[in-house]
Amino acid sequence: MKVAVVLLMCCVIQVQLKKVPSVMKDRWEQMVSPFHDVCINETKVQPSVADRIFEDSHLPNDEHFKCYIKCLQEYLNFSIDGQFNVDQMVKGVYALTPELAKSCVEKAYRETNPCERAFFMAQCVVYTDVS
Repeated sequence: MKVAVVLLMCCVIQVQLKKVPSVMKDRWEQMVSPFHDVCINETKVQPSVADRIFEDSHLPNDEHFKCYIKCLQEYLNFSIDGQFNVDQMVKGVYALTPELAKSCVEKAYRETNPCERAFFMAQCVVYTDVS
């Protein structure tokens, strides 16, 4: 039992310490900048939370932030009427492959809450090791 707890803690620490490449952060910021303020206003997320999206090496587990991600996905046409648009995501997201997008979409659809679904999708894309 103790071994399982230690292994779980190591996995959690590894995920938390994973760095998002600066090129990914830069491209994300360019892509979402036209919708950033609109989505902050629509979702009431704290601007400081939205602005730190990748700085803490994790996506904030905050209800307003999750809806902020959903809002961005909708404005970017990554999600239309609750359905993910894999082709649009692959075109828009740096280094996202069709295979990873499809895998993440399949897993994200397990979530019934639209904001949770969007957040799960973002986590899957950002933190899946593609190396």
